Amino acid sequence: MLLIPADLDASYKAMLQAIGSGEISMARLDESVLKILKTKASLGLHKARLVDIASISSEVGKPQSMAVGQQVADDAVTLVRDNGKLLPLKSVGTAQGGLPYMTIEEIHNHLVAVVFSEDVRTDAGRMLARQCAAACRMRM
Repeated sequence: MLLIPADLDASYKAMLQAIGSGEISMARLDESVLKILKTKASLGLHKARLVDIASISSEVGKPQSMAVGQQVADDAVTLVRDNGKLLPLKSVGTAQGGLPYMTIEEIHNHLVAVVFSEDVRTDAGRMLARQCAAACRMRM
């Protein structure tokens, strides 16, 4: 399964080449395809192939869906490094960052937003941080 490849055509051709050269065996390919088909079957996707757009909000808004979403979000958090020595988070206030290009804004410890950018001198990614800060101020 190719998930959001940068170049779909090149990725598809590379996959075919890897299978043709034996880098990826047919057994491994069959195993992966069977896994995908079993997952689709477990969700009933082999029976009902279309989604009722009108029911999306009620389906996604179920408490069990929200709990799964929260668990996925919790499990997705990974600390790569802590150069600014911001962790562990204090119960009150925010630790001052140690790096000159880091912008740290205290928002009453309700939200931690980490913005990654290719270049810290650009405005890329900062809109999300501003929107989060504005939303937090509105709730107060």
